[in-house]
Amino acid sequence: MPISALVGALLLLVADTIGRIIVQPSEIFAGIVVAVIGAPYFLYLLAKTK
Repeated sequence: MPISALVGALLLLVADTIGRIIVQPSEIFAGIVVAVIGAPYFLYLLAKTK
């Protein structure tokens, strides 16, 4: 369980950094970046279980 909290915090930190770097004068919200990263992985998990 502590590993999942650590991975979640690391994912959010990386997403925030990516969101600040991609569009330099402004920024993209971390939630949008996490959704772009997480949605394909979630769909992969759904396809894998069927």
